[in-house]
Amino acid sequence: MKKITNRTTTLFFLFMLISTFMFASAAFAAQPKIVSGTEKLISDAMTWLLILIPTSAALKLGYHAMMKYMADDNPGIIVEQNKKMKHTLIGAAIAVTATGLVDFIISYYK
Repeated sequence: MKKITNRTTTLFFLFMLISTFMFASAAFAAQPKIVSGTEKLISDAMTWLLILIPTSAALKLGYHAMMKYMADDNPGIIVEQNKKMKHTLIGAAIAVTATGLVDFIISYYK
């Protein structure tokens, strides 16, 4: 008897929970202002990052190219600057890809 009562109680509460979600009014389903504002903030930040990342990477590449040019044929410095230029390009590619991915995910929820 106790087992049947427990199952009945569990099913009743499960039904109440499901019906609450099914019949919730539109007022509860509306998106809060803080969520839409946060989406806009993140979208604007990603736009700025998509502008700033390539610009800063280009400036850093220019700096390393200048340092490589001024190395006076020292192979150690040239190799070091080549490595730094490669790491700058890889980092910029990863950052732009991640920023674009976040922007894409945020645009999905609009």
